[in-house]
Amino acid sequence: MRQILAGLTTAVSGIGSLRTHSGDAHGRERGTRRIDKRVAELAINSASSISLFLIATWEKRFPGKDLWRHGE
Repeated sequence: MRQILAGLTTAVSGIGSLRTHSGDAHGRERGTRRIDKRVAELAINSASSISLFLIATWEKRFPGKDLWRHGE
């Protein structure tokens, strides 16, 4: 389990770096290449799986306690 969680931590870091350096959230320099569709899909699907795991873990550890929602 520790090895899997360490891998997920690395994946989260990589997804964040991909967003920062290759995404368009911070604007893009002229000539920056777009992310290949398959890489973008991998990042999206990985982030989704990790998020669902984290939510399920929260619900198991803190039954009945609501998650904090952004903007509340």
